[in-house]
Amino acid sequence: MLSVITITYNNFEELKETIKSLGSFKNMESIIVNGGQCQKTKKFLKGYNGITISEPDKGISDAFNKGVEAATGKYIVFLNSGDKLIDKNYYSNAIEVFSNDPNIDYIYADVNFEHSIHGLIRVYPKFPPNGKMPFMHLSLITRKEIFRDIGDFDLNFKIAMDFDWVYRMISRNYKGFYYRKAPVVYMNGEGISSNNAIQGLKERIKALRKNKMLSLKEGAYLGNLWLKSIARNILAYIGLLSFYDKIRSKYRKTH
Repeated sequence: MLSVITITYNNFEELKETIKSLGSFKNMESIIVNGGQCQKTKKFLKGYNGITISEPDKGISDAFNKGVEAATGKYIVFLNSGDKLIDKNYYSNAIEVFSNDPNIDYIYADVNFEHSIHGLIRVYPKFPPNGKMPFMHLSLITRKEIFRDIGDFDLNFKIAMDFDWVYRMISRNYKGFYYRKAPVVYMNGEGISSNNAIQGLKERIKALRKNKMLSLKEGAYLGNLWLKSIARNILAYIGLLSFYDKIRSKYRKTH
């Protein structure tokens, strides 16, 4: 069975869209972890046909961990509130892959990411990652025993907890499978990491150091992103950011 973990925090309408996108899949359990105080969400969860946890948490990492702890399935995937499953066959196909090859430890795929400037972007896996996120965690389906082996999400990370966990996983040489079809998930680009770029970069560097995977190549890539983030903050301060983004978006569409 597949455990689909959805965390939510005071965004009831987005939660409904996420749950609706799951459709019906008999080998699935839905787990919703609510850390907010939205009364509509609490009322919805009382009648929900799935596992629900509604209580304050210590942040996203803690909410993820609560979902993993509550999961009874053999496989685990995360679909956060506001994101949508767009390939209705992905989960069933993934379970078939696991069943046919016991050496496969995790499965990942492409994702459609709603960028605040450039619109809808298809995000492909990146191997070797070299400081990048190898794949969006919303496409990642893992065997539950990986969590027992490498541990849960680190509460010290407020933004890059998925980055840290994924690098921890790939450093152990688990075997992955790339689901080479259409994008499987639509990801809303308004999450916390999108709005806290510099803090996210700091945590990425911290995660790479922690996992002993910070080389000159990773450092150069993240350093370049850091400089770009600072430049964007300066443009925002002097009121030129929207103009810059329009020019950049137009260039991207024509090249």
